Amino acid sequence: MNKTYREISNEIYNKNAAIAGSILRDHRELEEDVVKNISKSIDSDDVKLGTEILDKYSYTESPDDQNVLKSIYKDSILKTFLISLGGYLLLLSIYFLYQKSLEKKLISIYTEAEKVINGNYRVQLDESGDGLIDILNHQFNKMVRIIRSNSSDLVREKIFLKNTMQDISHQLKTPLSSLIMFNDIMLDDENMPWELRSDFLEKSQEQFERMQWLIINLLNLARIEADAIDFKREDYKVYDLCKAAKKTLEANFQKKNLSFKISGPEDATFFVDWDWTVEAIINILKNATEYSPENKTIECNITNNEASTTLSIINFGEKIELEDPNLIFRRFFRQKEGDSVGIGLNMTKSIIEAQKGLIDVTNVENGVKFDIVFLKTR
Repeated sequence: MNKTYREISNEIYNKNAAIAGSILRDHRELEEDVVKNISKSIDSDDVKLGTEILDKYSYTESPDDQNVLKSIYKDSILKTFLISLGGYLLLLSIYFLYQKSLEKKLISIYTEAEKVINGNYRVQLDESGDGLIDILNHQFNKMVRIIRSNSSDLVREKIFLKNTMQDISHQLKTPLSSLIMFNDIMLDDENMPWELRSDFLEKSQEQFERMQWLIINLLNLARIEADAIDFKREDYKVYDLCKAAKKTLEANFQKKNLSFKISGPEDATFFVDWDWTVEAIINILKNATEYSPENKTIECNITNNEASTTLSIINFGEKIELEDPNLIFRRFFRQKEGDSVGIGLNMTKSIIEAQKGLIDVTNVENGVKFDIVFLKTR
């Protein structure tokens, strides 16, 4: 059996003690010198002299003593080997466990990817850690959110296109029916008096113009809602925008002998696209002329502060008989039967909001007020 370091130390101590005991048994007067020599560090001259004396009496190392270092060396190698083997096996186990965990996570990613391919965009991988797989999971979740958003956009675009086509079809049905009827009457009656034929032709012209207006405005509305218009925004005086809109509606004002009044700071501005914003104001003023009694005044009041600029358009006439007056901004909404098809105010709302503005309508004393607000931040 191989000796331990403690056993070797005890053996050397016992031999020194035996030597000291045998000498001092008969020579107690040498006690101090013997102890001093045993406890002091080894002197090479003493070792040489002792070796010569021991050799003279044929004293050599015992077999056990000869193998002490070999035993220690073998023990050291064996222990080193066992420790290395244990460490290797531990690392190998950790590696296989990591591979198993990695394989499981990759299978999870593959499974969730298959779900996304099949149209399930509600998958969510765990990304709570900070390892490479967690980073990959985070990017995967981000990709799924983008795909989900794009898919939702496509669905909305399909619905929007479907609704737009239905709107155009619905609104063109009446003028087309009128045109077909006028044309059939004129074809069936070859002897129709010119005055009557002329009246039918004028009515046909009106229907053609109405169809043209409908198509242009519905397509414009579709472009706005599809975010397909590049608004060329600059600072324009609100005063000038109102005057340009009113100029287009001179005939409407003259028909009812309506007055027009602008008040407020003339240097107040909107950061907007000129043409589209004038079109939006025209639709509000047109609505005001339709619901305002004769000989009244339509007012445009401009207010300005550090945060925003507001244009308030007020007509003193019929109030909106709805719990929520803003319902009049819905497409094809009409308060009463008439020539209006109900897309003007809807377009106005779309134009204002597409330029990051706000629009609101409220009933006021003896009338209705439209407020258009643009913040001064860009």
